[in-house]
Amino acid sequence: MDDKKELTVGKIVKTTLVVIGVLAAICAVAYAVYRYFTPDYDDDFDDDFDDAFDDDDDLFDDEDDDSKD
Repeated sequence: MDDKKELTVGKIVKTTLVVIGVLAAICAVAYAVYRYFTPDYDDDFDDDFDDAFDDDDDLFDDEDDDSKD
């Protein structure tokens, strides 16, 4: 057999791991770009949630002010 055409198990494993590594790197970059451009809806929810509780505090403050008069 010719040495140039002979594939060893080590060479196949090494090539397979390199391909998997390249695919993982591409997927990681794609995910990072996706996360960067996707709006964060949790911040909007937290703001609305906090606003709702702030409104409740105003109701209790008004009741206290009316009782003092």
